Amino acid sequence: MIDTLRAALTQGRLTEEEHDTRAAQVSASRSRAELAPLTADLPGDLGTRLPTAGDARMGACVSFAAASVLATLLLWQPARAGGLALLAAVTVLVAPPVTVGLIVDARHQKRTGEQLRLGTAPSAGG
Repeated sequence: MIDTLRAALTQGRLTEEEHDTRAAQVSASRSRAELAPLTADLPGDLGTRLPTAGDARMGACVSFAAASVLATLLLWQPARAGGLALLAAVTVLVAPPVTVGLIVDARHQKRTGEQLRLGTAPSAGG
């Protein structure tokens, strides 16, 4: 809840005074029902963590590790590779596109300061 309020303040959706008032109300609240109105007028995804370049590097490492496991299993005992080889193969197929998406999003954030959104792009005519 505090992260959402902090993000709203950073993005200019709340003034310092509104942020301080709502943060004090968060600290004083005793139930979830008391918390809901404090962020009802804010977008729901403000508190989500955006992907970073570190996430993209982690994806690249996972891809490399899965490819290494798959290659080792297939070269060492191709007849008995079994389920682990299948899992590694699925990881090799899925991890690279996810990693590329994280890299593109991290670079976009670095350039523009905002996260990419899925969906249709706004038209040039309005």
